[in-house]
Amino acid sequence: MTSLKSSLLALLSLISAAILPAAEASRAARWSSAEFSAVVSGTSTLHDWQVASNRASGEIDLTNPAALTGKLTVVATSLDHESDGLKSRMYTALKADAYDKIVFEATSIDLPAHDIVAGAAEVWTVRGRLTLAGTSRDITLSPRVSLLADGSLQLEAEVPVKMTDYGVKPPTFMGMVRTGNDVTVKIVWRLNRLPAGS
Repeated sequence: MTSLKSSLLALLSLISAAILPAAEASRAARWSSAEFSAVVSGTSTLHDWQVASNRASGEIDLTNPAALTGKLTVVATSLDHESDGLKSRMYTALKADAYDKIVFEATSIDLPAHDIVAGAAEVWTVRGRLTLAGTSRDITLSPRVSLLADGSLQLEAEVPVKMTDYGVKPPTFMGMVRTGNDVTVKIVWRLNRLPAGS
C-alpha cells in the first residue's frame, strides 16, 4: 500500500512538473525581436538568385485578445549579395533612397484556441499590410510558430511577392538578363518575451 501511495505521489509530481512550465510559457505577452533572417529567392533569364538580410526590428503584442498586433521592419539596404552590381540594381528597383524600410504591420492575428506549450508548434493566421517601395498591399500570412526551450517564440513564414504589385520594376542587366516578377521571401524570426508592464 505504501509503495502504491509513493508511486501515485511520484506520478502526480511528474504531471505537475509538466503542467506548470506550460502555464508559465503562455504566449499572452509582449514579444520583442531578438534574431531575424530573411532569404529572398528569385529567377532570371540567366540563373536563379538569392539575397538575404539579418537586420530587423519589431514586436508582437498578444496581451489583449481583442486586439492582437505586430510589426516587423526591415532596412531595405540590409538585403545583401556578394555582387555589388546586383545589390545596386536591387536597391534602385526598391527605391531604397526614398523608401529605406520594408514594413509589415499586422491588423489581426488569429491564434489556436489552446495556448502553446514549450517544444510545441502551431500555425497562426496573420492579416496585415506589407509596405514595399512606398506601396502598401493587404496580405495574409500563415506562420508556423514554435515556443522554444529557452522561452523564446520563433516564427517561420514563406511569403510570395509579385514585384509589380508594389510598383517595383524587375531589374535587368545590360538589357539582356531579366529577373522574374515573382519572388519568395522565407523568414525566420525569434522574439523574446518582454517583462510584464514594460
